Amino acid sequence: MAFVFMALFFVVEIFVAPDPILAPVMLRQKVPLLVGVSNFLSATCNFSINYFFPVWFQTVTLESASTAGLHMMPNSISMSTVGAVFAGWMMYKMGRYKAITIIFGILPFVGAVLISRMRKDDSESLQSWLSIIPLGFGNAVVLQSHRPAGTLAGYTGSRLIKPAATLFARCRRRNNALRAMRTRVAVGLRSVYIFAAGATLLAYPTRLPIPDMDLDAAYARQKQSPLFNGTIVTETPPDEEPGAKKKLIAAV
Repeated sequence: MAFVFMALFFVVEIFVAPDPILAPVMLRQKVPLLVGVSNFLSATCNFSINYFFPVWFQTVTLESASTAGLHMMPNSISMSTVGAVFAGWMMYKMGRYKAITIIFGILPFVGAVLISRMRKDDSESLQSWLSIIPLGFGNAVVLQSHRPAGTLAGYTGSRLIKPAATLFARCRRRNNALRAMRTRVAVGLRSVYIFAAGATLLAYPTRLPIPDMDLDAAYARQKQSPLFNGTIVTETPPDEEPGAKKKLIAAV
């Protein structure tokens, strides 16, 4: 079903929408296309982990909703605070962005693999708290460093936690049934985490062909552009006034 709606999205964007969200011309350019594919795969990993990571603790290890949400805090700190600031600082110091994506872009895969190796009886272990840190940090670096070339971002919600918690609450009196259900849910969630690891692993080689850029030089070229100060400079057609080389400056 997802592929059907994806196809419909592209049809509407290309043939119907007068002002498309995804400009079709962008798909014919190498860098925007590679950045888009890379960020799509990274977002797939992010959404999968962010949605189902709390579900693991609430339905498999039978933690409270507060504790399940608390396990997301290391991801929030490493992504929004540490990772984004670090990426911005590195780009400022180096003047380039590709090196940090190559070095730190593999971290989301490492984090997803660590998460997939969690066990249902180790909710208090350091692995259950720290496994998500490489995921958040690595994705923050990748998404922040892709901003010069164009970026996509998003977050997801959680609608599965409450029904799942209600279901397990009814089964608490039946230890055998509960144990079997926890095992099945754990197997299913582990499959999701493995899928997320595969998606972010595919994103890594997708980023490799993206060319590097000297950000200072690019900014200097941009300042020399007529559009930088909000004006467009055009020459008067020669047949309008022969021999004259007038320039028309129109405010944008």
